[in-house]
Amino acid sequence: MKDSPLINPSRQRRFKSDLRPVTGIPPKVVDAFLDSIGCDESQLTLDSQLVEDLGADEMDLAELADTLEHAYPVVISDEALDWVTVSDVMRTLKKAGAHL
Repeated sequence: MKDSPLINPSRQRRFKSDLRPVTGIPPKVVDAFLDSIGCDESQLTLDSQLVEDLGADEMDLAELADTLEHAYPVVISDEALDWVTVSDVMRTLKKAGAHL
């Protein structure tokens, strides 16, 4: 009979999304979307459109930019309000020097 592995109850997850990783999107970015836009994690793909697919408005995008600036040591310009897809967000972070 094989012993079951013990789960350490004191282990705390670093990110909300680390139980179900979203392909191609770092956990801190996923968490920023979940906290700022309130979308469901299953909706997040690199091709997800922020307004049409995730239901974001301008206030959500401003909050997302602020959340990402706190998650990564970067400054995000007003181009955040021109984001269309999750890929656009990722490009902005890389352009700003975020280590993803």
